[in-house]
Amino acid sequence: MRKITLLSMTLMIAFMVFGCAGSKVVHKQSDLPEWYLNPPEEEEYLYGIGEADGPDLGMTRTAAEAAARDDIVRQVAVKVNNMIKSSKQQIGQGADADVINMQQSASSQIASQMLRECKIIERKIDTGGGTYKAFALAKMSLAAMREETKKTLKKKDLQRQLEIGSELQDVLGKEIDKIDGSRE
Repeated sequence: MRKITLLSMTLMIAFMVFGCAGSKVVHKQSDLPEWYLNPPEEEEYLYGIGEADGPDLGMTRTAAEAAARDDIVRQVAVKVNNMIKSSKQQIGQGADADVINMQQSASSQIASQMLRECKIIERKIDTGGGTYKAFALAKMSLAAMREETKKTLKKKDLQRQLEIGSELQDVLGKEIDKIDGSRE
């Protein structure tokens, strides 16, 4: 009797543990899109990758696409922030906390404006056990980013915020032209 009770309790615990584990899509490396593991790099484009999983196909696809766009936005923000910092150092302006905060604010503003330039160029959706796993690859032209960055940095209120004078404007223009498609 004791063995039966012990066996039934063991089975109950096993069912609870494995039953609560859910039915997630499990991926082997060979199931992942090649571009997910090795995002493309081109001189004139930025690429972003995203993934999402969930029970609803539409929401999962949308979430993966949003994650791919967010990946590009993060890259743009880093590039713009580094560009402003480098330009200010070239003309001898300091990097105090206020300037750094304004740089990050400007970087985020420029990066978020770039979302409309991002295009989803690849998708992959896997199913398994009632769950969807979506992957997305986004692409954005650096020419469009450079143009938008120059337009944004010419706005008078942003110039005042970042203390951008004519000398810094010239240096920034040169730095913007140097931005490439490498991941930072």
